[in-house]
Amino acid sequence: MSGGPGVLHEGVTSRVLHPSAVPSLLKDGGLGDTGLVDAGFARAAVFDADGTLWAGDIGDSAFVDSARAGLISDAMFRGPLAAWAARVGLSLPDDKVEAIAAIARAHDDGTLRARGLARGLDEDGWRRDYYEMQAWVFADQPREAVVEHGRRLMEQGLARGIFASMVQLLRDLEAVGVAVHLASASHAALVEAGAVFLGVPAARVAGMEPVPGLSTAMQARTYGDDKRATARARLGAPPLLAFGDSVLFTDRALLQSAKQPFAVATRGAHREAALADARLILVDP
Repeated sequence: MSGGPGVLHEGVTSRVLHPSAVPSLLKDGGLGDTGLVDAGFARAAVFDADGTLWAGDIGDSAFVDSARAGLISDAMFRGPLAAWAARVGLSLPDDKVEAIAAIARAHDDGTLRARGLARGLDEDGWRRDYYEMQAWVFADQPREAVVEHGRRLMEQGLARGIFASMVQLLRDLEAVGVAVHLASASHAALVEAGAVFLGVPAARVAGMEPVPGLSTAMQARTYGDDKRATARARLGAPPLLAFGDSVLFTDRALLQSAKQPFAVATRGAHREAALADARLILVDP
């Protein structure tokens, strides 16, 4: 990869790197001497979480286990969630655990996508709607209970999927003065629980935040362009570095906003898109 817009270092000879190679891009004049911060970029790295720092998706796992964990109230189930299901064309069984499982299946087998597109939503639109639902379904629960739910899921298995080489990268970036932040389309309380296992403080975590109560309203959205906007608002400028696995959807806008974007652990169409984008450096943990 030769020098050009968005490239930090002229010496990069491969566009597919191990995380341990990333800090070298910030040396030999790659950061600081080029005036990148003065040019309008915050000295920060913003990381997606699910699929980027750990395998799996804490938002999906928390939703699937929500009824079994007693975190779906009768009022939420019979009210906002039933209304959402009717809007997307799903008929839910009366049993909460079975209903949540049916929604998850409809997502995984493409039913929600097909019905979303039929309703006039685009690929981002139906995904955004689904991720927001996965957050507001907990809106009438104490936030501390949602954090605890995330912690329990991490301890029960998700923590084993943490990419050790990415955790080391977080530490290496902090060591050279690049502040590490997380921005995820999962519920912020869940991501905060996962961030503990990475050594990232809750104050540096952004995620979906529902308005407390029996409501579908959101006080913070972090899908797509909202993720980019949230990161910029927190940092005061676009980030120097951005890392994400969803090159085509969730992370696209965030990656485009950074001085140097990195596509992490990409697969399938996301990897093809990453390889086709000359600005992206691919990182394989």
